[in-house]
Order: sequence, then C-alpha cells, then structure tokens
Amino acid sequence: MILLVWLVVLPFTQEVLEYDAYFGPIKAGYIRLEYEKMGDTLRICEIQQTTGIVSWFYKVADMYEVLTDTSFRVMYYEDSVHEGNYRRRTRVRFIPVSESLLAIYDGDTVKVPQHVHTVISLIYFLRTLDLGDDTTIRVLVHSNKKTIDVPVDIRKVGDVWEVAPHTEELKIFAKEGMRIYYDSDMIPFLLKVRFFFGYLEAQLKNRVVK
Repeated sequence: MILLVWLVVLPFTQEVLEYDAYFGPIKAGYIRLEYEKMGDTLRICEIQQTTGIVSWFYKVADMYEVLTDTSFRVMYYEDSVHEGNYRRRTRVRFIPVSESLLAIYDGDTVKVPQHVHTVISLIYFLRTLDLGDDTTIRVLVHSNKKTIDVPVDIRKVGDVWEVAPHTEELKIFAKEGMRIYYDSDMIPFLLKVRFFFGYLEAQLKNRVVK
C-alpha cells in the first residue's frame, strides 16, 4: 500500500461543475457537482437527472450530499434516490468516539474508522493529493452501513490522470466500477461509470468558481 501524505487546499470556496451525461451515444441528462467551504465545514453535493426521451423509459432524479470537516472526515450524509420505480431516502450522522466514528442511521448504529469517505467526497479528496505518476493507493469508503477498503489505481497519461477506484463491492456499480479523469489542474473533466443496466459517461461542459 502506498500512502500519499501531501494534501493541498482546494483554491476556491465554491465550485459548481456541470456535466452532460450520455448512455452510449444518447444524451441522457446531466450531472451537477457542488462544493462549498463554510468555515470549518465542507459541503459536497451531487445531483443526477435524466431528461428528454430517456426519462420516458427510465427516470433518474438523485441527490447525494455529504458534510465533512476540512480534513475530509465525514460528519453527515444524506441521499434522495429516485430511479425508475425505486425510491430511497437515507440520512446518516457520524459522531466521533475515541479513535472511531459512529454512523447513526434511523434505528441502527455502525462503528466505522475515522478516515472514511463516501463516493462523492472521494472525488474531492483525491484532488487534494499529489497523485504523481502511475501508482495505487487505498482508501476506506462507507456506503449502506458497510465500509470497504478500496484500491484506487492511478495512471498518468500526459497531463491527464485516470483514477479508477475499485468500487465493485458497492451494489450500484458493475465490475468495471468508476473512472475519473482529472486534468493538470485536478479538475474532474470526465466521469465514466458502468452500471448493471448500462454505461454512463459525463462530460464537463461548465465550471463556475468563487
């Protein structure tokens, strides 16, 4: 396991990234990533929405939000998932206890390590690392009451990094999982995810920072 210890501060207090989302050649909708630094708290949110003819066959209207401290230690997680006929609402509070966290769900409590990430916060945590050249790191990802030790393969091609978290244990992802492409400024300009029901590619079309 290779540990990366150099973390940098993201050079903005607010950022909105807007992506066009495609299933194969078909434009399916959009993805929006929001980042905001509020004092000692980071708010990270992802919104996924199908539009047009795709919504007639399979409607997606998802929201994932996480609050962390400035070291990306997770404090709160919430999602609202609407995919076809499936609906889910999840709220989780993370309370520090000794060297761990208690993830408090409705009616259930799970003990997790302090330095866990959600899939969404992981996208931003990776932006604070000196990725260097080809390597593999490991991170802990918490989802649905389960903490997973995730290898993250990093491959540098020119000024672009292809980052591939091995998320196959997460139910939503198929075997190939997720790939994130960062440019030389560590902006995630392309997201690729293979789901059980199809292949999604999200291409950055607009970025607003403050």
